[in-house]
Amino acid sequence: MGTRLPRYLGAVVAAALAAAPACAATAWWNYDWKCRRGVAIAKAAPTGLPGDDVAVVSMSTGGRTRSDARDVRVVTARRREVPSQVLMIGPGDQVRVAFALRPGTKDYYVYFGNPAPPRAPGQLAITRGVLLSTWKHPGGNARTLSQAKGILAKAKTFIGRDFRDRIFMGHNPFGPEQALASTFVGYVNCPKAGAYTFSTSSQNASFLTVDDTLVVANGGSHGPQRDIRKRGQVTLKAGLHKLTFYHVSPWGSPIAVVAWQPPGEKRIRVISPKAFAPVVFATAGAMEELGKACVDFTPVHAGEAFMINRYYQRYTFEAVQTGATVGKQVTSWRWDFGDGETGSGKTSEHVYFQDGMVTVTLTGKTRTGTLTCRNAIYITRPWRTVTRNRLDSTRAYANIAAGYAFNKLSSAAMVDAACLFQRTGHTNGLMKVGAAFVSRRSAEKKTASVLVPIYAKALVSAGQADKALKALVAGAKLESDAAGSAQLLVLAGRVCVEHLNDARGGMTLFKQVVARYGKQTSVWVRRARIGVGDAYRLVGDAAKAAEAYRAAGTAPPRKAGGQVLSRGNFARQIEDYVRRGDLEEAKDVLEQWQDAFPGNKLDGYWSLLRVKTLVRGKAYLPAAREAEVLARVSPTSHHVPELLMLAVEAYRQAGRRAQADATLKRIITDYAESGMAAKAAAMLKR
Repeated sequence: MGTRLPRYLGAVVAAALAAAPACAATAWWNYDWKCRRGVAIAKAAPTGLPGDDVAVVSMSTGGRTRSDARDVRVVTARRREVPSQVLMIGPGDQVRVAFALRPGTKDYYVYFGNPAPPRAPGQLAITRGVLLSTWKHPGGNARTLSQAKGILAKAKTFIGRDFRDRIFMGHNPFGPEQALASTFVGYVNCPKAGAYTFSTSSQNASFLTVDDTLVVANGGSHGPQRDIRKRGQVTLKAGLHKLTFYHVSPWGSPIAVVAWQPPGEKRIRVISPKAFAPVVFATAGAMEELGKACVDFTPVHAGEAFMINRYYQRYTFEAVQTGATVGKQVTSWRWDFGDGETGSGKTSEHVYFQDGMVTVTLTGKTRTGTLTCRNAIYITRPWRTVTRNRLDSTRAYANIAAGYAFNKLSSAAMVDAACLFQRTGHTNGLMKVGAAFVSRRSAEKKTASVLVPIYAKALVSAGQADKALKALVAGAKLESDAAGSAQLLVLAGRVCVEHLNDARGGMTLFKQVVARYGKQTSVWVRRARIGVGDAYRLVGDAAKAAEAYRAAGTAPPRKAGGQVLSRGNFARQIEDYVRRGDLEEAKDVLEQWQDAFPGNKLDGYWSLLRVKTLVRGKAYLPAAREAEVLARVSPTSHHVPELLMLAVEAYRQAGRRAQADATLKRIITDYAESGMAAKAAAMLKR
């Protein structure tokens, strides 16, 4: 009697602390287990087949289970333990458990949170459904069933285990891995006695046994088969039979299927999900803690969006409170999504930019303190249902993410956020993430060279070229990749020359790249040398500009026919794009041209086409500025009068009448012999 008293007292205390609903049918099963989740089973008629009917549930544990999940137990609401089997632990704080159903019982509890549990009375023998188990392929080829079993026995890296609706695989439902070794164990309910024909098709080796007897051998290394020549026949009684399908695929997608032809049917067909003994899929309720007020949430993968080889994942979260709430009622909720971002409210949704493990923390504030729950979850694509190809709107994701603080996100996640904002035209979000990035003290390699140019381009478009310059210089300091740092300094120099009219500042940045990285073979070192020429071009020093362009050299022609043909091809493309109003394409080809043949920027035709592009795009002052630059550096070019006339048009469109008139007078004075002089005089009189 005395040895049982402490347990009895513990039970009394726990019962006194627990909430009222924890009495009667929902009383705690065993006080050595500190946590539980309720599981309600939808109405499911007993199958009447040999063995236990089975349900399966996946749930978050909040890190409260043992690492081996030996403490997981399943109990009816009347506190009777039922056989169970943990199918999979993780990733994160996830556990998937199958358990036996009892006739007429709809309410169950999954208990966990016992650091030293006794041995379970017995593991569930699963004789229902189709259970897929997958490991990373350890190496080797399987020409025979014995070899396939040997490979599976050697497999050490477990990937996943779950029920599937049939013996079929078109992709790995547990992730992106492809070199796999798998087994499907299914229990089919044969409708009648007779001869059954089975067929398999697979990429690489597969074998099918029926009641542990080999029926179809499809070994070796081969591509997916599109016929039913790999088949075998077996005589079966009506009722439940075990199918075991072994699939060993060292390369390629894990493609496999099992089909059959029951007696009396005319053709072989894929075995329908209805032919297998059913498994009930259940949903876990909120977590309860023995004798405590508790907060809980379940992460729900709510959707994904795709953009430029990137998938963005959206999760929803809903907070609940269980247990004794007297004096501990939660008045406000706070979320930490594990990636640096936070949220508030009882329900919340969050977009994750990067895959990987995160620990989501829910904090409920009460009048007397706080209640906390944590769940580690692995952010990834929903591989079980990935073939459904249901994608959300990227714009909706951008709208959600625009409210983020960004300063605590990883630099890689900030890159993905910036790309999302750029693609969806969400300028405010892009400005916010860009400003947060350049204020960092450090960044992952090759992230600054991706994000900062996107941010700087947006700043220039918004008329903030000075901020763009500062951002690019800051990004160059953050970028640990030499080529990336050189890129950012070159882009900073181009902002000086092209948007700030600062030849000296640009020259300093370009020469810094040449001095620091000049011994490396890099496209950005060459572009820095071109930039030096552009800075001299800006101040009108044609000789030094030409010398710098020669030092940079020309790029190899993109098409057969040499440099002359390449120049002509560039010009024709730009003229056509401008005529059609396809200005972004025109700008792109202008960039290609100046990169391939930088010296052409001194003869006038490149400038002429650039000015026409800018005028067509209503960038009037940059257009006038380019015309003035060419006239200053190459005043004898026969393109100058036309360029200056375009500058007149640009000044007038920009409301700069005095500058337009001054340019007309310059044409009349300096280019009196050109055909534009008379036109300029006439325009000046109007």
